Amino acid sequence: MINRFFGLFFVLLIIAGTIMIVGCDWSEGPQDYSSEEHGFYVKFPEGWGVCKDKNDPNLVIEALNYEGENLFVVEEAYVDVNVTSGEMTLDEFFKPFFENIKADKKVVFLEKGQSVFNSRKVKWVVTSEWEDVRKVIRYVFIKGKKVFVVGFSAAPEQFNKNRKLYDQVIINFKFI
Repeated sequence: MINRFFGLFFVLLIIAGTIMIVGCDWSEGPQDYSSEEHGFYVKFPEGWGVCKDKNDPNLVIEALNYEGENLFVVEEAYVDVNVTSGEMTLDEFFKPFFENIKADKKVVFLEKGQSVFNSRKVKWVVTSEWEDVRKVIRYVFIKGKKVFVVGFSAAPEQFNKNRKLYDQVIINFKFI
């Protein structure tokens, strides 16, 4: 399940990087995005557009700044639950997720860590991908039986410049 989920996330970042997503309507302005179906809210900075692609069951939303330098993706999937607690822990999910990242020969692992945003523990990993054309950070959240992988992708110089901006967006990522 985790291998398939990581593969889907990786493919979606490649597809989304082309910015030519079929069936996707981009909206403008400062964005507050709320989804009762998926149970979260997020606010994007000025100058970002939001896309809701109804064609992909795992892709919840994408957002892109209008210069096309930074891409934001939210993926959601159900995970196998822990028999004792009925929920999968962040550590249980992240370990094989991280191992899959390290095993991919096209991905260079740069750093990983954990943070707390809105009283919720999140783990993250930063990689260099596509022969150092893009840097990607993936934040992993668990809520009940759902896992959310929230990713940002940008050219290395833009990524380094905007890393604090990515954390700001994640601070605004709230479960409802």
